[in-house]
Amino acid sequence: MTPLELARKEWENITVRAPKTHFRYRKPITHEFRKYRQALAWLDFDGGYIEIVKLETLEAGRGGPTKLLEVLKDIARRYGVRITGGVRAYKPDGPVPAGKLLSQSELEEWYHRLGFQLVREKCGVILWYPGAPYPNCAVGAEV
Repeated sequence: MTPLELARKEWENITVRAPKTHFRYRKPITHEFRKYRQALAWLDFDGGYIEIVKLETLEAGRGGPTKLLEVLKDIARRYGVRITGGVRAYKPDGPVPAGKLLSQSELEEWYHRLGFQLVREKCGVILWYPGAPYPNCAVGAEV
């Protein structure tokens, strides 16, 4: 097995499948989230990295996503793989957790505090852990 496959296997062993279905244009769409404690993550392991597609809390202000990311970072370090993803605040699919959700700037600061490198691209802010594969790249500027 490749390091990325081993990372995926470990992730799936410590999380519980928690798919969420919502309707777009009256058509059901299911996102393959997995639950870790009080947080949900939809990850993609197909692009050579661990990509965070979506990350949601089940209880705002309780630290669930922070714990989830610490475990994910540990897995990434153990298997020598990178984590990437777009940083975009959004209203989660229902049920929406009670409490204050982070704004875009708060979300960027939160990822930064957790050790992620943030790079501003034309399409938005991209996160990398343990670091972007292209330091000081002309396409992006560190946030």
